[in-house]
Amino acid sequence: MPPDDQQYDITNQYRRIKRPLIAAAMGGDADALPLGRSLLLTSAVSGEGKTFTSLNLAMSFSLEKDFNVLLVDGDVAKRGLSESLGLAHQPGLDGPAIRFRSGHSELYCRY
Repeated sequence: MPPDDQQYDITNQYRRIKRPLIAAAMGGDADALPLGRSLLLTSAVSGEGKTFTSLNLAMSFSLEKDFNVLLVDGDVAKRGLSESLGLAHQPGLDGPAIRFRSGHSELYCRY
């Protein structure tokens, strides 16, 4: 989350980033992109703000009406998102997989 003295400016910047992403996901004036509802943040360089950006974008998206967000910490080595959310010692992607069926979809959980 942004530092308190920068929160207003950073919040507005994330809103500006979020709007075109929502348009791509939902269609808006044009057709929705086939995978427009998925977003992956990646970089080969440490310290570029992937954790900060993914956490803040997820929080910003979660404030949208009729929008659900699933934020996955895919960095099994550092687990920066998990640490930021106080979940560093919880089961993650590097545990054994258990498969659940719910309706027409399947969910794989790792413990």
